[in-house]
Amino acid sequence: MDFTVIGIDPGINSTGYGLIRFNNLSEFIHIESGTINPKSTNSMEIRLVHIFSGLSALIEKHRPDIMAVEKVFAGKNINSSIILSYSRASALLAAGMHRIPVREYNPTKVKSYLSGHAFAGKSQVAFIIQKILRINGQRLKSDASDALAIAFCGGLEYSKETVKAGIKL
Repeated sequence: MDFTVIGIDPGINSTGYGLIRFNNLSEFIHIESGTINPKSTNSMEIRLVHIFSGLSALIEKHRPDIMAVEKVFAGKNINSSIILSYSRASALLAAGMHRIPVREYNPTKVKSYLSGHAFAGKSQVAFIIQKILRINGQRLKSDASDALAIAFCGGLEYSKETVKAGIKL
């Protein structure tokens, strides 16, 4: 079962992305990761276009089988959650336009998959995902490492779903 997952850590100032190739669930290959950073001086709609365009270009380049996106969590500042949902919408639109199925994950579920507990810190998540993907000597931005962690979680869930359904990829 070979497939590619693109993980998205949405943000209006920095949207993290990470692509992982799953080969027979025995090998996980880091394809690409980074951030899409719209100019903070641009209007909201121009930032969203920038995020959408950047993600669309990645999708066209790598043709992932699924997209895994972090869910919006209700924090202390409701306005931040609303703005975060705008960048998520750009990611979901890019997936929809390219007919890629989407899986959504709470940050606590992603952390649990990687560390065994839901309250792991960003540095711990980054350390674990870099070890799993054998990314040595490269310092990833936290949004990119979070996106890789989301992609990894999405890939594991996707493989369980396909095995359970008897689907061969």
